[in-house]
Amino acid sequence: MGQSHDHKGRIDPDSGQVSGWIIKLVVSFFIVAVAIMEVGAVLVSKATVQEATLGAAAEAAFAIKTQGVNGDPETLARAYAKEKGSEFVSITYDKAARTVTVKLSRKAKTLFIHRFDYFSKYTTATSSATKSYAT
Repeated sequence: MGQSHDHKGRIDPDSGQVSGWIIKLVVSFFIVAVAIMEVGAVLVSKATVQEATLGAAAEAAFAIKTQGVNGDPETLARAYAKEKGSEFVSITYDKAARTVTVKLSRKAKTLFIHRFDYFSKYTTATSSATKSYAT
């Protein structure tokens, strides 16, 4: 840290305090920014997987409506999940209710949270959606 001098050449005793506060402020800002990014990544992942699950379920329901269960609705749901950056988990059919349920998951792209075992469980978002394929 540089020292400042007054007009008579004496060292100002408060000169180190200002630069010390600036460093503390910058470090604090960095820590808060990283925390916001980490939490934001998890929240974005949850929102993205929910949207992808609704779309995948709609694709599967449409396939069943137009081609029946043998029309391979799972392939359409898998393709939609992959396109949206999510991982396909499962698909189930309820023939009595004429519905299809799709379950997807997605890992959040975090800088630090995924490295700690305790917090890593929060980095994977899972969602399921049910759509009717009744005509």
